[in-house]
Amino acid sequence: MTMKGNKNRQRGNTFMNYIARELRDIWFMARRNFQERGAIKDGADVEETPYWLECKYGKRPNLLAAIRQSVAETDGRPILIAYRQEGNAAYIIQPFRHWKKLANKAVLYDRVRAVLQEEEIIDVGMLEEPWVGRLDYEKALKESEEGCDEPSGP
Repeated sequence: MTMKGNKNRQRGNTFMNYIARELRDIWFMARRNFQERGAIKDGADVEETPYWLECKYGKRPNLLAAIRQSVAETDGRPILIAYRQEGNAAYIIQPFRHWKKLANKAVLYDRVRAVLQEEEIIDVGMLEEPWVGRLDYEKALKESEEGCDEPSGP
């Protein structure tokens, strides 16, 4: 094993830890799945979320290979790929149909919030994310899959 290979693996592991740590704001149990190199896959890179989350880090992360890997290995959860090219910001890739559902929910949330505030039914402070970290994983997964008519491939 070369020193360069060890360093690259260490950077990848650091990125997985970073993603898991950042996701704890949403899913408080999110954790990196420790796997042996070359071992049979026994879960996503980051577990305890409603998504099959793979992490890729490097000079040129092979995103098409990551998509194929995630589609082939998912246990039925929708896929997300977190990637970061060295020297750049981290990004998330997900199937368009899932992103669209999330965007629709965000727009609906904003509309409902505006109506409730306008009618003075609710105080703005009451809507400042008291639910973060308390999502029901099974319910979130079911909601994200409802109405998805497209095949699950890329």
